[in-house]
Amino acid sequence: MKPVQMRRSMVATARLAAIAAIIVVAVPPVVCFSTGYLVHASTAQSIADSTAWWMSEHIALDGDRLPAEMAPLLRSRLPPDRVSGRTILNAAGEVLFEAQPERPLVWPLLTRTAPLRASDRVIGAVQVRRSLAGTLALTGLAALLCGALGFVLWRSLYRQPLRALHRTEAQLHRIAERDLLTGLPNRDAFRERLLQAIEHLRGTKTTVGVLWIDLDRFQLVNQTLGSAAGDALLRDVAVRISGAIRHTDIAARLAGDEFAVLVDELSDAEAAAAVATHVLAAFEEPFVAGGRELFVAPSIGIALFLVHATSVDGMLKCADAAMRAAKHAGGACYRVYESTMTTGTRKHLELESRLRRALPRNEFRLAFQPIMDAATERVIGIESLLRLKAAESESASPAQFIPLLEQMGLIAAVGEWVLREACRQGVQWINSGGVPLIMSVNVSPRQLQDTSFVSMVANTLAETAFPAPQLQLEVTEGMIMDASEQVLERIEQLASLGVRVAVDDFGTGYSSLAYLKRFRLHGLKIDRTFVRDMDTERDAAAIVEAVTSLARHLGLVVTAEGVENRNQLRMLREFGCDCVQGFLLGKPLPRNEITKLIARQAYTYHSERQSGSTAVSAIERPA
Repeated sequence: MKPVQMRRSMVATARLAAIAAIIVVAVPPVVCFSTGYLVHASTAQSIADSTAWWMSEHIALDGDRLPAEMAPLLRSRLPPDRVSGRTILNAAGEVLFEAQPERPLVWPLLTRTAPLRASDRVIGAVQVRRSLAGTLALTGLAALLCGALGFVLWRSLYRQPLRALHRTEAQLHRIAERDLLTGLPNRDAFRERLLQAIEHLRGTKTTVGVLWIDLDRFQLVNQTLGSAAGDALLRDVAVRISGAIRHTDIAARLAGDEFAVLVDELSDAEAAAAVATHVLAAFEEPFVAGGRELFVAPSIGIALFLVHATSVDGMLKCADAAMRAAKHAGGACYRVYESTMTTGTRKHLELESRLRRALPRNEFRLAFQPIMDAATERVIGIESLLRLKAAESESASPAQFIPLLEQMGLIAAVGEWVLREACRQGVQWINSGGVPLIMSVNVSPRQLQDTSFVSMVANTLAETAFPAPQLQLEVTEGMIMDASEQVLERIEQLASLGVRVAVDDFGTGYSSLAYLKRFRLHGLKIDRTFVRDMDTERDAAAIVEAVTSLARHLGLVVTAEGVENRNQLRMLREFGCDCVQGFLLGKPLPRNEITKLIARQAYTYHSERQSGSTAVSAIERPA
């Protein structure tokens, strides 16, 4: 039952109880008095009627007086009693005879009269009086008893339901202010208490602060151990936060894995930072959830009243922005709010809004970076790179919007668009120049987890007539290592279609090399961080040489990313690297520039083919 319905029901019950109590108090005394009155009235009337009939039969009035010899007869007939008084009157109303009770009748009195008749004429009257004092006393006693009973009934049926209602309302109010999982105040209660704390600051030299706490990588716990383990972890986190703060501070759970602390009586930001340090220290010990030990760290944002904001909403907004800054800094730390943080958050929201409209508004475009044969510097492949068309104010880099596309769940639709556009453009280049090109397209983890990904690739190849052996899908090293059985099966299905699968950014993920022989891979791309330092650091050069040698022995095509100078290119040739990619040989270019580049090389390529002097490049080897 809803609280409003419960209140209406209990109020109606209380009203009925009050009515019942009133009936119990009023009805029995009224019935008692009415019954006593009717009994006395009936008795008095009966006595008056019988006396009048007897006198009419046995006593004859002498004019208006009673014969003297008849008085003893009347006294024997009408002896006095304790409750009734009888009087005989003549036609003029004069008293002829009176029989009084032993004691005077007490007020109130009830009087009943019966006429004396002789030959159908009234010659007098018999009057009987009875006292109602006994009935009145009995009625008073009944009223007293019924009043006590009514009070008990009212207290039981009226006051108790209302008290139960008040207790229920108080309990509902407490529940409405509490987070059911952790028992901490919820967002609404936290806002109310923050507002109260701000109002109490008037006339003081202190301030209040907000710590916005977000758990780093909490979703990983839910995904791997289940929601029950995640709930247990959140309860333990609530206990640790509550134990780490001061007794004057208030901890609350805002939503999901987000918590907040109201830090009262602060002198400056350093005092709030000291509380944040204690909270961070509370997370140093491992948690136990799902039967496993887990290390979870928080990112904390700090905002102070008057220093950073002048309202509750402003403080929460600033603390949230500071928390995001702490998370971007790597997590497990705190950050005090700065004005630039809000600017970054605003830009983030604007970019998110723009990305939601980008695909239907055709605001995405592709840039293409050539992949060169390391020996001949001939274009043998093209990597398709997603770009967002520049807005009026500024453009967004792929490092900014691609992770955001994944977070927003838009990467699958955008990835399908990239694949289709790349294949459509690749067909045009292959048909126009007759040069064998490998079209390389990056694949995100979410795309590979999609059950319809393989069928989407197959449909795109059929729709665009792009040859499957010339399509290369690039997946990251971490994606391969974290792959489930279903994902591994999709990689095998792609290879069965004839599509090449290459490992991108090799060397930046896990150190295990077992997957290189487990999966049907065609090549790997050495990350630019190693290539960049190979001509200045011996360790980087040794790593590149070792990776190149390993890949060639496994029959994989090796591509080096980030080649920026001739010395790096020379070293890569010496190591036996197959392909190179970087600013030295070609930056990401628009479609028209790549078309011109391919056209310039097409004539040389076909001439060498006719003379038989062109060797088959590594990337042209069958997948």
